[in-house]
Amino acid sequence: MVSRCPTENGNTRIKKPSDHVLRAISERAASMANVYKAMKLSGTEGRLLFKQVKDMMINSKIDFDTPLVMQKKTELKKLKKQISKNVPYFNRYEDHWPVDVIMERHFHYHSRLSTNQIVVEHLSTHEPEAGTTKSTATTNLEGLGRLHHLLASTNTFHLSLALMRAGLTDTQQFQNFLNMPSCARKSFLSFSLQGYAEPHEIDAIHAATKNLED
Repeated sequence: MVSRCPTENGNTRIKKPSDHVLRAISERAASMANVYKAMKLSGTEGRLLFKQVKDMMINSKIDFDTPLVMQKKTELKKLKKQISKNVPYFNRYEDHWPVDVIMERHFHYHSRLSTNQIVVEHLSTHEPEAGTTKSTATTNLEGLGRLHHLLASTNTFHLSLALMRAGLTDTQQFQNFLNMPSCARKSFLSFSLQGYAEPHEIDAIHAATKNLED
């Protein structure tokens, strides 16, 4: 049963969960299904709200390179107020509490993207030389580049970063990934891309990696 509390005009709002629940759903490890469940949202509603908040955070010029704990509280409070005002849907909630959760999850996400940006640069500046005998390392690197190119060319660039964040940050790790049995590789993708890709997208990525085995 949905827990609600009355407002001044007689309507009800979804009550703010306990601190324990809020901490749990704010962490990257929490599945999006559990986050949406806590917010009483469908998957479509949840993805829309997350995108709206993300867009407003980006437009606010907030510094994602600065850890959340080091952000100015006054600026975060100002941004939350702005988001709550511009997205009326959050009026359903006591103290607009999902805004804090969504903002924190976006900070976690962007911090990991920043950490792995060097991997993207590595891929773009290490192309195998034509006409040379390829070593194992070069072959692995080419395979990693092919996967990166595949993802980027299908408008799923963020998924390639998600894969890297999950551990595919050098050629040996990528080769270990390719050496996994197909079922183990699928499990790895499902776990690492949870919350960042739809099931059909994960299936497509898994199918694409089969073409890189040879």
